Order: sequence, then C-alpha cells, then structure tokens
Amino acid sequence: MKKLLIIAASVALFGVTASAQVINSVELGYSPVTLNSNATIIGLNGSESENLNAISASWSQARAILDSTPLYVQYGAGVQYAWNVEETDLVKTSKDFLTIKVPVNVLFDLAIPSTPVHLMPFAGVNVQGYLLGQQSMTGGKTTTKVDLFEEYEDMNRVVLGWQAGAKVAFQNFFVGVSYEGPITNLLHTTGSNSEIKMNTHQVNISLGISF
Repeated sequence: MKKLLIIAASVALFGVTASAQVINSVELGYSPVTLNSNATIIGLNGSESENLNAISASWSQARAILDSTPLYVQYGAGVQYAWNVEETDLVKTSKDFLTIKVPVNVLFDLAIPSTPVHLMPFAGVNVQGYLLGQQSMTGGKTTTKVDLFEEYEDMNRVVLGWQAGAKVAFQNFFVGVSYEGPITNLLHTTGSNSEIKMNTHQVNISLGISF
C-alpha cells in the first residue's frame, strides 16, 4: 500500500512539473453506494449489504505529462454525503456519512475525429477521510444517535480506495461514469474465532464543466 501511495504521489508531482498544459474541472455527482459487511465466526460465513444514496461536489486539475501526448495526471478534492433510511412499524433507522475524498488519476484525452466530442477514460486511487459516521434510531418520540466511529473502535476514519471510469466531453461540458471500490477496509476486526470486515462500493454519475 505504501508503494502504491508513493507511486501515485510521484506521478502527480511529475505531472505538475512536466507541463504547463492544465485543465481545471468542477463537477456534481450522484452515487448509489453499497455498504458491505462480511463476518466469519467459528468457521461460519455470513454477509449483508445496505444501499445508500450519495451526492457529491468536487474540483480537479489535470496536467499533461508531456505536451506531445494526450496523457494527463488528474488530482483534486471533493466532499460526499451519503445516507439511507429504513422504517418498520416500530423503529425508524438512518445512517449518515460525510466524507472528504482526494483522488489521483491517470487520464487519457481521446478526441473523436471530425466532432467536438472527447472520450476521457481514467483510473487511479483515492484517499477518503470520514468526517461523520452516524446512526440514528427513532421509536415513538425517542431518538438515539450513535457515532459509529466511537461505537466500533476498529472503524477507520481514513481508508484507501480505487476508481476507474470515463468521461464524455462536449466543448467545456462533460458527463462521467465510474466505479469505485476499496483497497483498505472501513472496518476490519479479528478475534480468536472471528473476523469482521466492512467496506463500500459505489457507482459515480457526474456532470461537470472544464475551464
């Protein structure tokens, strides 16, 4: 993992110093998020998942590695809010997560001949920092809120992930679709006869403008 982060940082630094060709972008996104939990207890395996909705806003900058090639290093920062609500006859349960993400991608800018359209596939890694992870339970007139990072001491506020996808640009506007998965776990705890892991997967759909 350390080698991967060193490589990503080195590539980003090389992109910053190697070329003055720069593309700045801002984008808004929507993401269906799946929160997966896997447990092994006394040799028995079990898993469950929860679906969340997420919205995000981000800024990024892409710099050409060499002026003569359409290959870029893209880096930036964004914030994402994810939530879900589940209700039964007796209890209403909700989860809320607020996350800051710092991605680093390698991006290829492919111009479609005789059109103003560009196809931009990309792939890279990201660092995610959780500012909030909260669960609320409401029964009758009583609401109980739990900080998940305090409740589960093995939950990690900082995790590493990866992403891959593509953007389609028309002049200064673009739409993007990507898939994001974990490299490290949001939760990983082990005991003498047990192991529990929790992580997230998501599809990102975005609209943006470059300048």
